[in-house]
Amino acid sequence: MKNDSMMEYKNYKGSVTFCPIDKVLYGKIECINDVIMYEAVSAEEITSAFEEAVDDYLATCEELGKNPDKTFSGTFNVRIGPERHKKLFLEKSAIGYSSINQTLNTIIDKYFDDSKPQPHHYHFHTTSEGSINVDVPDWSAMSKTADYKPKQTEH
Repeated sequence: MKNDSMMEYKNYKGSVTFCPIDKVLYGKIECINDVIMYEAVSAEEITSAFEEAVDDYLATCEELGKNPDKTFSGTFNVRIGPERHKKLFLEKSAIGYSSINQTLNTIIDKYFDDSKPQPHHYHFHTTSEGSINVDVPDWSAMSKTADYKPKQTEH
């Protein structure tokens, strides 16, 4: 998925907002704990202002001996409760994945694959044997403009 309203420089993301009252563009470096703002009056200037803000942030961190915030660590916690956790563990084993991380990474990769239409949600069904069935669209059979019709499952 591409977000055209965000700028990127040295792996940092920057927002852009227009203020009609002051007739300026402004933004901040996103996804870090520190608050770093910038502003300009044109599209060319806002790009330069963002890049200068990133460079200044990195230089200031170095001067202070502080590690700059990374935009994302690649790790996040999701609270799903003990029953879902158990079901997810049993399902990943049943389908042959080595870890819950691998299972979730596969689902997330399919969800964010820009070359394929995006699902609105997945359907999870628990069978009488206690396993989980996940209805995941068959992306390989679809074009980006195809209408998706979910397969019907018996409950």
